[in-house]
Amino acid sequence: MLASFPIHTIKRSILKMHASIPDKIIIREYSVHTKIGYTVEERTNAQRIIVNLEISIDPWQSGPREGDLSTTICYATVKNQIENNIKNKTWILLEELALEICSLIFKEFARAIEIKIQLRKFVIPDTKWVGLEFYRTRNCLKHET
Repeated sequence: MLASFPIHTIKRSILKMHASIPDKIIIREYSVHTKIGYTVEERTNAQRIIVNLEISIDPWQSGPREGDLSTTICYATVKNQIENNIKNKTWILLEELALEICSLIFKEFARAIEIKIQLRKFVIPDTKWVGLEFYRTRNCLKHET
């Protein structure tokens, strides 16, 4: 005979948000190809770049409503925006590419307040990958351009 457990339902959960802890949209191991490298030889063919993103969003702006994608940041839209804006360009430094991606996200998504981005390349022999990791806020990026 099975034990009888009370069933609890919560129709609406109200959470107190801490002002210093933003919500995050996370994209891991996104693979994109673009021409990038310091030497002309490196830029001859498109290289695979792995993008890892954490996009912090302001939980105090109008929050996501049930089933309403327009109130949040869509993963697919971020991916498509990145791909459409970088695949046909040529880059010399990963740093330039990282800043371009951050600028694009801040421009397209008003709720984005901070971005942690990691880019990986696979060009140095005897290494699994090389890359960089940046952390940018909406305010600090305005001063870099």
